[in-house]
Amino acid sequence: MRVDAQSRHRHVLFDERTRTPYSEVRPDVLVLGERDGKAFRLPVDAKYKLYDGRKLSTGDLYQAFLYAHALGSPAACVLVHPGGPGAAGARVAVRDWDGAVSARVLAVSLDLRDALAVLGGPEPSAAPARLWREVLGQPPK
Repeated sequence: MRVDAQSRHRHVLFDERTRTPYSEVRPDVLVLGERDGKAFRLPVDAKYKLYDGRKLSTGDLYQAFLYAHALGSPAACVLVHPGGPGAAGARVAVRDWDGAVSARVLAVSLDLRDALAVLGGPEPSAAPARLWREVLGQPPK
């Protein structure tokens, strides 16, 4: 897997009248690689809001679903936000009129105190490794 930090994507929002890019989208991180023999792209956006015990904001969901539809393969996006220990992240899907899911957003809570403690401990690489396992939907080790 490869990680691109804040890459610009000007082809996503397109002005059909002028036939030029309308604006750009820029997720904080784009994970690229291969999974199960298929191309894999996962936009990841960092949020600084405390979402423990409350719903994701509509604006953050709209942004995440745009990233998921335009950049994700499969259509998914992860929102990483600060949270308490063991906080469960939201899992939200967009469904069409008939109920078929077209994209998913996963919120991953990052316990900042724990991450800082691990970074200052004997195995500092364990903190980012654990976060990436959660972001990529892999079971913790």
